[in-house]
Amino acid sequence: MRQPLKIRVILSPSGDLTASAVPIPPLRYDPTLPSLFSPDVISQVPLEPIWTIHIDTQPTSGTTSMKTTDRQPYDDARARAGMPPVGVLPHGVDAPDCPDDVILYNTSGAVTETSICNIAFYRRGKWITPPLSVGCISGVLRQWLLENDRIYEAEENEFLLNTISDNDWVLVFNGVIGCRLGRVRIHD
Repeated sequence: MRQPLKIRVILSPSGDLTASAVPIPPLRYDPTLPSLFSPDVISQVPLEPIWTIHIDTQPTSGTTSMKTTDRQPYDDARARAGMPPVGVLPHGVDAPDCPDDVILYNTSGAVTETSICNIAFYRRGKWITPPLSVGCISGVLRQWLLENDRIYEAEENEFLLNTISDNDWVLVFNGVIGCRLGRVRIHD
C-alpha cells in the first residue's frame, strides 16, 4: 500500500515557488462518510469521536478566504478557545485525534469556517455551509461535497453568530482529514 501524502505548494510574494510532500496517516474509512450522517435518524451512530466546536470570542481578519502560511489569526483563535496551535499537539497525537476546533467569523458576525476546516451546520434536514462571499476558503473537499449534494450553500447572512446554539450539529471538513462530526459548545 502506498503512503498517503499531504502536498503543499507555496508561492511567495517575491515569486519563489516551493513544494513539499509530507506523509500523513491513512484514513480509516471513506473520508466523506460523515457527510451522510443525519442527526434526525436516531439509529445512526457516528464513526469517530464527536468533535467539540467552540466559538471564537473575536472576529478574524479578511485573510481567511485565501490559503496562507500566516497561521497567526488561526492560532490566536485557538488560543482564545484554550487550544494549542495546529502542529503543537501532544506527542503522538494527530489533528484528527484531537477533536476540538474553533468557529471563526468575520467583522459582520457571519460564520466563515473553523481554524483548520470548512464547516456546515445541520439545518432543515441537510448540511448547509456558509457562502464563499463571507470569507471562507473554497476548499477542494467543500467543492466536492457541494457538487455531490452532500452539503448546500447558505444564503448570505444565514449563519450569523446569533443563529448558533449550544449543541448544534456541525460537519467540519478539509482535504487532509476528510469529514468529521462536531457539536457546538457555547461558553458562558
